[in-house]
Formats: sequence, structure tokens, C-alpha cells
Amino acid sequence: MPLTPVLELKEDKKWIVEYQKNAQDLVIDSAQTKHAVALYKCDNVVLTIKNKVNSIFIDNCTNTAVIFDSAISSVEVVNSKKTQIQVNQSVPTMSVDKCAGVNIFLSKDSLDTAIVTSLSSEMNVYVPNSEDESVELPIPDQFTTLYDKNLKKLVTTEGTNVVGI
Repeated sequence: MPLTPVLELKEDKKWIVEYQKNAQDLVIDSAQTKHAVALYKCDNVVLTIKNKVNSIFIDNCTNTAVIFDSAISSVEVVNSKKTQIQVNQSVPTMSVDKCAGVNIFLSKDSLDTAIVTSLSSEMNVYVPNSEDESVELPIPDQFTTLYDKNLKKLVTTEGTNVVGI
């Protein structure tokens, strides 16, 4: 039995977007800075959030895009595949955990956003380089860690080369 799609504001605090499927035109146009937005188990969805919100949380979604103006604290994406996040103004932090195929589109006002990733692959960040174009920059998902005898600590670098044993 399919679950009923939800798009509603609960207790004037949190927008709940759940079980949406094949919805390409979802809009939250009355968002406020005190509101959080939570997406759960959405598939093939495009959600546009107008105005500034407190935070955005995306969990267990597939083929989902979220376009938003601004967030005060963060955007978190967990357990999701083929996700696109577009910030039109600013957000201080984005967190990506246990995801595959994440594309993050930053605006010129959000270039100082900290992007924290773990256990994720196929991640790209798009940054504007002119009025009409952007540059695709991959986030590394493979690293090499070696013990540095001089520093007496582990040193990790990004890379694709495998060091022989």
C-alpha cells in the first residue's frame, strides 16, 4: 500500500515533505526564518523554497532537487541518491552523508559555504564563472593516508593513485 504524500507545515515550525513521487513543481512560498524543511522518501521531485529558512534536511530521497533562496544554519543530505541542491543566495554549511550522485549549485553569494562530506561518492560542486556559465568541480571521494615520520602524525591527501604495499 503506497504511503500518502505530505506537504504541510507542522506546529508553525517545520515543513514536512514526505512520500512525494513524480512531483516536479512543488513550492513552499510562505517559508519563514523560524521554519525548518524536511524531505523524506521523495522520488523524482523538484521542490522550490522561497524566502529564507532555518535549515533543510533531506533523507532517503532519490532523483530529488531542492532549489532555495537562503538557509540560516545548514542543508543536510543523508542516505540519498541523485540529489541536486541549488542555493540562490547563501547558506553557511552543507553536509552530505552516505549519498551517491550529489550535485551542489552555489551562487556567487554562497561561494564561502563549507561543504562537509562523509561516506559519499559522485559529488560535484558547480560555481559561477560568468553571468551565464558555471564550472563543475568534483569533490574527491578517494584519499590516501600515510604516516609522516617527521610530523609524527597521519597525513591525508586527496587522490586516485593507489600506493603500493
